[in-house]
Amino acid sequence: MKQSPIIRILLMSIGTVSLGLGIIGIFIPLLPTTPLLLLSAYCYMRSSIRLYTWLVEHRILGSYIYYYLHYKAIPLRMKISATLLLWLSLIATMLWLRNPWAIGGLTVVGSATSFHVLRLRTLKPEEIEAYQTRFENGR
Repeated sequence: MKQSPIIRILLMSIGTVSLGLGIIGIFIPLLPTTPLLLLSAYCYMRSSIRLYTWLVEHRILGSYIYYYLHYKAIPLRMKISATLLLWLSLIATMLWLRNPWAIGGLTVVGSATSFHVLRLRTLKPEEIEAYQTRFENGR
């Protein structure tokens, strides 16, 4: 069934906005990076194979999306760096705000996010190697 051009443009727009927010979410702790990147992949998959391929083959974001979609897991290094970056930015925000309610809210969000990230299965070395081999061989 052929998709309407309006739906296609709408999905590409949602995917692009979601991708932008997901990238910002890497640096801002309250924006959920993974769900936004997965939404981008979903929208692109249904609207533009070219954009979907670009996203999942992206040098930085591609592996993140691939690991999550195919294994529901992430590498240990990614867990550590995500949790560390999250808490560094949260602590900097807390020190800047100095509001007990904001500090409490950020602590709850940071704890929940850390729990989710650390609860994800850790990729085995052979799974990482399989992805890297696939990437080096041009997928």
